[in-house]
This record gives sequence, structure tokens and C-alpha cells, in this order.
Amino acid sequence: MRGLFISFEGCDGVGKTTQARLLASRLRALNHDVVLTREPGGTQVGLAIRQWLLDSSGQEPLTWEAEVLLLAADRAQHVNNVIKPALERGAIVVSDRYVDSSLVYQGWAVDRPVDMVREINRFATQGIVPDITFFLAVPPEECFGRLNEADKIEQRGLTFQRKVYEGYRTLVREIPRLRSLNVAGESAEAVAAQIWDDCLKHWPWLAQGAR
Repeated sequence: MRGLFISFEGCDGVGKTTQARLLASRLRALNHDVVLTREPGGTQVGLAIRQWLLDSSGQEPLTWEAEVLLLAADRAQHVNNVIKPALERGAIVVSDRYVDSSLVYQGWAVDRPVDMVREINRFATQGIVPDITFFLAVPPEECFGRLNEADKIEQRGLTFQRKVYEGYRTLVREIPRLRSLNVAGESAEAVAAQIWDDCLKHWPWLAQGAR
């Protein structure tokens, strides 16, 4: 029995991590088997890759090709060691970022070939995609103002974040599994309620507890 795979996407500072945790907590309270994870960094290998990618302490600059491949390597390890086994046992996987982040951050936002990023990640993920992805839509200016400690990606500035936002909007138009939620000015609790309502529309049995 295959489980469910739910991912969260959005610009830096939008509240993805909070919403992923809230959804996982609600599902666990109903006795569902839940795996809460993130990218990059969902495995020990991924943590090392995450540190290299996001550390702003003056390491050797990565080429675009190296960045794409490192993120794909993180994802390959993540899928093989965490996501795939969880889905195979019937668990619900809730992930803070997945492939869509690479399509946007390493594709549209830097004017690089999105199709190449997509093909590399199709190989890395063994073709596993989320059942639903929540894109938390907040104007990039507002998100950028929330950032406190800038990592390598956040240091790319507001113009970059605007490109990220537009990249996600493009994905929403192209991919049916993406749900865009306008969460600007909403409390975390209100956003969580929207997400839960959307989940129940697709899988009403979630409210009844573990299958």
C-alpha cells in the first residue's frame, strides 16, 4: 500500500517549515504514520551537502552545474533512504521542499535550462513525485524582509527572490498537483486550516485517523 507524499514550496521566509510541522503534528495526533523531512538535509549525506550549499563563510564558489548536481545527489539519497521506504510502508511523507525548488532556484531564477534540471532530478528521484504540493504565495518583498541570517542563496537579493516567485507561479500554471495559497497577512493557524481543508477534499479518510 503506497502512502501519501505532501510537499511544501515557496520563497525563503514564507513559512514552509512551520506549515510542514503543523500538518505533520495534526496527522500524528490522528495516529497516522508520518515522516517529516526537508531538503536539502534530509539524510546525513544531505546535511553535509546542505552545509556546503548554504554556508556563507567564503567557501569556493560553486558552478551552476555543481550546484544542480549536489542538490540532485542530496535528493537521490533522500528518496532512496527516507521517502521511498516510507511510502512503501504506507506512511505519509511531509517534506519541506522537493524537486520544484530545484526547477525554480536552479532553473527559472538564474535563467538556466529548466528541462535539464528536470531530467537530472527525474533520474535522482526514481520518478517519485508528491501527490500534492502547497505553494505558499507571499510577495517576495514581504518574504525578503523576514530573513534574518542570510545564507548563500538568500544573499542573492530581492531581484533573485522575485524571479523565484515568478518561477513558482509558472509551475502552478503548468503542474496540476501544485496548490497556490495566498497566505500574505494570514496567521500560521489560518494557513494551516486552509491546508487541512484541502487535504480533506482529496483524502477524507485522513480525518478518521490511521487506516
